[in-house]
Amino acid sequence: MKKSRVGTPISVGETTIIPLERETVRIHHARKTKGIMIQCSKEPIGIVVITQQGNWAIDISGKTIPLEIYIKEFDDLQGILDRL
Repeated sequence: MKKSRVGTPISVGETTIIPLERETVRIHHARKTKGIMIQCSKEPIGIVVITQQGNWAIDISGKTIPLEIYIKEFDDLQGILDRL
């Protein structure tokens, strides 16, 4: 199961950074050992930077991408941007 989510916004002065991440949960079941293994991880996807000069979306490689891409992928992002 993979879930994209918006992290907690961080504000420093007049700049706000919003981290974007993907959570992955895997459940493995082995019949011979009758055990279950659960593996969870978080993977950074990118950030949104908000300043008085404008808003930018930056992916994990450091490349600037259109903010609309992240707004479509992350359900809560538009609501957070509206509140800031």
